[in-house]
Amino acid sequence: MIERTSNLGNCTVLIFLNSNKKGDIDRFNKLLKPSINFISKKILVVPKYNPKIEIDKSYEILLDRQIVKNYHMKAYDKQMILKLLVSRLINTKFYLVLDTDNICNKKFTLKQLFQNEKIMLSIYNGYKYFLPENKNINHSIWLHAAKNILNVKNISNPFYYANTPVLFVTKYVKKLLNELDNKTGNFSKYYKDNYLLYSEYSLYFMYIQKYNLYKNESEEPGLISGVWTDSHSLLNLNNDKIFWVIQSHLKIPIKKIKERQTKSRYSCVIKSDLGNYFKGLQFSQ
Repeated sequence: MIERTSNLGNCTVLIFLNSNKKGDIDRFNKLLKPSINFISKKILVVPKYNPKIEIDKSYEILLDRQIVKNYHMKAYDKQMILKLLVSRLINTKFYLVLDTDNICNKKFTLKQLFQNEKIMLSIYNGYKYFLPENKNINHSIWLHAAKNILNVKNISNPFYYANTPVLFVTKYVKKLLNELDNKTGNFSKYYKDNYLLYSEYSLYFMYIQKYNLYKNESEEPGLISGVWTDSHSLLNLNNDKIFWVIQSHLKIPIKKIKERQTKSRYSCVIKSDLGNYFKGLQFSQ
């Protein structure tokens, strides 16, 4: 079990890093790591230790194989299942997942990740992913596969969240995994043969849908501002948000991102063509 807790209280903080990829290490060292120095204890999840990763005593290294053994696949696909399986090593009520597309824009407490007892999540308007003409889009494939394997009859809400950072409710992830194991015999093995069908967030969202593990929706603002496509500018990042998400595949130079961090007065709310909505879901206890 992971025993270390941080100054965020009943929440474990995990950073997923591909330690075999120089670009990810650079983004961690120069962008994410300095932005979360205020968090007293963090868990860095990596496939192997790399001395080029710059960490101090506030970090604990957790190797992939400590979560699941003999699991060989591409880092991106493997991270999806690891973000769920790691729940079995966690004894805090929540765990916060970050990766190298993320920057913490300002200090926060666990309480600030909630509003009126609602977890503030970044979620997509998923309506279009349920339309027949979009059946071959990744998000559509993931949602329908999750709906089928969990035997979800009705979707009471077309929204779902699909990007990191995410604050998971640990007990719900564990229950999700138990149900998936009952369906497949061993879901981690099943996932290796069917990984193209599933994402960690589509599975988690569908589990929440199935058991109505949230109460009233809220139109409250979320915690994230992002640069998702080439059409978005760093200047569009909202400096009032706790997290920034800057997609690494866009190849934006680290120097430019660091320069943007010093220009908060030019920031504004991003308006995404993807139809991002920021809502809070109140989880039942």
